[in-house]
Amino acid sequence: MAVHTEASRSNGSDASGKLFIFGVGYTGLAIAVSAMNRGYTVSGTCTSDSKLQALQNGYGISTFLFDGTEPLSIEGVAAITSCTHVLSTIPPGADGTEPVLLHHARHLQRSTRLQWLGYLSSTGVYGDAGGDWVTEHTPPSPTTLKARARLTAERAWQDSDSRVPARVFRLAGIYGPGRSALDTLVAKDGDMAACAGARDAVTPVSRIHVADIAQARCRGAPAAAPPLLVNLADARPASRHEVFAHAARLLGCAAVPAAADAAYVSARGGGSKRVDGTLLRRMLQARGLQLVYPDYESGLAAVAEERAFRISNLQS
Repeated sequence: MAVHTEASRSNGSDASGKLFIFGVGYTGLAIAVSAMNRGYTVSGTCTSDSKLQALQNGYGISTFLFDGTEPLSIEGVAAITSCTHVLSTIPPGADGTEPVLLHHARHLQRSTRLQWLGYLSSTGVYGDAGGDWVTEHTPPSPTTLKARARLTAERAWQDSDSRVPARVFRLAGIYGPGRSALDTLVAKDGDMAACAGARDAVTPVSRIHVADIAQARCRGAPAAAPPLLVNLADARPASRHEVFAHAARLLGCAAVPAAADAAYVSARGGGSKRVDGTLLRRMLQARGLQLVYPDYESGLAAVAEERAFRISNLQS
């Protein structure tokens, strides 16, 4: 997957540590490949045999089945306890039950090798800010069942009795190759009007390219003073209309007029807010780095280049 190349460019190896990722999906795989390119040995979980074979044969990731209903196999538990770094990308149950902690909290507590523990959450926990900015100091105010469950899971990780404190990363809207406004437009045959919320020009949405999620995890703040809560968002919140209109220009498609899409805003349920990613940028600056894609324009341009999107895609 081309998505990983930007996140994986290395200026040398951080460590020869061992990373275990609960949930090697779209984001988890980007983190896994970036970590391997920096000298980590990576293992993790998925939910199907086909994904397991793809991860093991295609990426060399030692993978175990885990869907949250039952504990890992004996071999999987051994992999957890041998790792120096553990990250969970798995969402909680509807009631906030955290499947990893439910089955494996005791293994994390007993691990003598554990140096770092992380959990990927969502900026949805902030709820509706009326379009204002939210920071890590903004009190959470989730408005949906999904967001409330996320906040419950966050707190479970923060209150866990593991040997090291858990770092919580609140992710804005994730995009990248295979998961972007460009991909959506292609799937809709270039019809911007058919893309959900593409007319909405009033709701600010914050985003983060998957490559920058991987970069934040693998090359973040110096270990001497790691933050326990970080928003992962780029520097330029924008409405869906702005983003889809730019994607349409890249594809050579016609853009639809902007409008106040009340139906989409209501269905979205996450409220209106701009997520401040200043702390993330400071973390990266501490290592002499910066966001690979500081805004949607640079991120979509990279997607277009990597996937060679053209108007011919729509005609074939």
